[in-house]
Amino acid sequence: MSPSIPEMMSETQVGDVYQLDQGVRMFGGALLVVTAVKSWGVTGAIWAPNGARYYPRAMWEQMVYVGRATCVAADYAVVTEETR
Repeated sequence: MSPSIPEMMSETQVGDVYQLDQGVRMFGGALLVVTAVKSWGVTGAIWAPNGARYYPRAMWEQMVYVGRATCVAADYAVVTEETR
């Protein structure tokens, strides 16, 4: 069974990975790395094959938890579990 929205809100952290559902315009099916947790959902980063980065917003009901990123690219550095 999927976690409830309150559970998702309390357990989600920066660096978690979610897959966006097909209803999310332009990004349906994409993997999103959480950059900020909000009351309505998350903001996150999606890396495209051409190297472009997108920063969409997703509401809790539009995504499914996949796992935790072990390495998250920041603007000029790499953030890992050891540096968080």
